Amino acid sequence: MKVALKTKVVYETFTCKKELQDRILSMIIKSKTDKILYKGNPSDIDYKLMKKVLLEDYTQRIDPEEVKTKYISVVESTEERNFCLIYKE
Repeated sequence: MKVALKTKVVYETFTCKKELQDRILSMIIKSKTDKILYKGNPSDIDYKLMKKVLLEDYTQRIDPEEVKTKYISVVESTEERNFCLIYKE
């Protein structure tokens, strides 16, 4: 399942690690540049990366709880899946 975050950033979920690895491999073959920002468990992402993928201007001051709430709503809007991939399109 894909969810668009900020401009040209995509959050995609997978049910198993094999699906995630296959998707990463296909991205590497298609593109010569590394576009992956994060791969792994969606609950393990750190605050700095949350800001980077959610906010157009991630240098602005914003309440950390607001950013976390926004990210949690993205994660909860997808089906219960253990692996995610955040990348630039």
